[in-house]
Parts: sequence; structure tokens; C-alpha cells
Amino acid sequence: MPLSFVNVGNEVIVRSLNCDNKIKKRLEAMGIIPGTNLLIVSNNMDGGFIVNVRGSKLILGHCITSKIMVDIT
Repeated sequence: MPLSFVNVGNEVIVRSLNCDNKIKKRLEAMGIIPGTNLLIVSNNMDGGFIVNVRGSKLILGHCITSKIMVDIT
């Protein structure tokens, strides 16, 4: 399922990044790679989406979160 559908408080594992290489490299530089655990801190369906990845909070836009495929743990 896309990360954009996950509720606040859930933990997920990144399964795949379905985006172009430029965005994929940017996400990988932020530590979002397949196999990474993410904790959903905030999910504003119309805008900013805050995740905790490896101890850091990141803000992602809805367009990006819809391209990150995850499984809920």
C-alpha cells in the first residue's frame, strides 16, 4: 500500500520506491530505502506527512508518499 494511506502511529517497512531516479536518489539519501522502518508521526492527507526514520523526522509531500510502497508491521 502507498505510504500516504497509513494512519498516524503505525510503523511500516518500505517495500519499494515507485518514482523516477532523481527522486529515488533523494529519498535514499534521506535513509528511505527498501527494508527501512518508518513511524508515522503526522498524516495530513492534503499536505505534509511527517515520518520518523532512523531517529530523524522528515516531512514529505503527498505526491512523494503516494509513490513509496510499504507494509504495516
